Amino acid sequence: MRSRFLVQDRLFFALVVLLALCGLVMVYSASSVIALDRFGDSWFYFKRQLVFVLGGFFCLGVALATDYHKWIRNGGYLLGLAIVMLVAVQIPGIGSSGGGAQRWLSVGGIGFQPAEFTKIACVIYMTWALVRKGDNVKSFTYGLLPMGLVAGLLAGLLMLQPDFGNAVLTVLVAGVMIYLAGGRIAYLLGTALALAPLAWFVMMGADYRRRRMMAFLDPWADPSNTSYQIVQSFTAFFSGGVWGQGLGNGQEKLHYLPEVHTDFIAAVVGEELGFIAVTVLILTFLLLVWRGYRIALRAPDRSGFLLAAGCMTVIALQVVLNLGVVMGLLPTKGLPLPFFSHGGSSLLMTFLSVGLVLSVSRASHGRAAEAV
Repeated sequence: MRSRFLVQDRLFFALVVLLALCGLVMVYSASSVIALDRFGDSWFYFKRQLVFVLGGFFCLGVALATDYHKWIRNGGYLLGLAIVMLVAVQIPGIGSSGGGAQRWLSVGGIGFQPAEFTKIACVIYMTWALVRKGDNVKSFTYGLLPMGLVAGLLAGLLMLQPDFGNAVLTVLVAGVMIYLAGGRIAYLLGTALALAPLAWFVMMGADYRRRRMMAFLDPWADPSNTSYQIVQSFTAFFSGGVWGQGLGNGQEKLHYLPEVHTDFIAAVVGEELGFIAVTVLILTFLLLVWRGYRIALRAPDRSGFLLAAGCMTVIALQVVLNLGVVMGLLPTKGLPLPFFSHGGSSLLMTFLSVGLVLSVSRASHGRAAEAV
């Protein structure tokens, strides 16, 4: 039993622990003023995040101790559960809203974002389905089309909330997994081009998304309103310079940058710890993703490869999209920075993802040991 919990790729696990601990420090630094003002306790968000981190390590342990094939065999059920949860979000009394979106399930006062579970369920289901399809994945009719319809259904349900960021992320992850499974790049690119007008219509069809796009194209056109958040983020990075203002000395968290402890927490890193720390953060994430894909490439079977690669793709894309938004390289979307942004749903599912990757790593080492 004890061997089930052994971590074979210690560097990968060490990077996870390092990012989680650094995330705790930055959550406290970013949220202490807001927490004191709202709840009279500067440690409020830190304590919540600590509970989420501990719960995350529990999820990691469960995933690590379980043969990943069991998760894959239940991929259809997990996908069904995700769909049920996404539908339930829209039911009054079950789903709850915040920030103009209906994104939370509330049970007994505890909130959970089904979108976070949906991404993992999508990866597990795609793994199960793509392995079963074998060489048929190269076919448009039997490969790309049914997988695309599943991804489109999930994206459509996410858009009802509305959650454009996670809808896009889900479609991108599905596309990457189809490609890694052997899908034809010509079909994927052709489908992407065919859907581009629809994506543009959806993006520009809502007034708030259209304003976000305009703010991205010209942040200085309306710095006190539509572009306020991104301009404040620019200010944070500019103020931090090379070495930063010092941990805890940032000014943007003093009610200038809204909800700075969530999606824009990287701006606090830039302001307080500077360009050097942001560079180290990016390199750490790159090392984590590289190590994760290395585990995928060394997986003992096709299902382990797709599962580990899919999980790491979710994490990698979230890092790219979050940092791209915070640095003004992408339009604003509500996607958290893995291990750093305050929020239980995202953190728990991120830990579950890395636990699945570590489960694949353990199986790889077990197979190698048997071969000796």
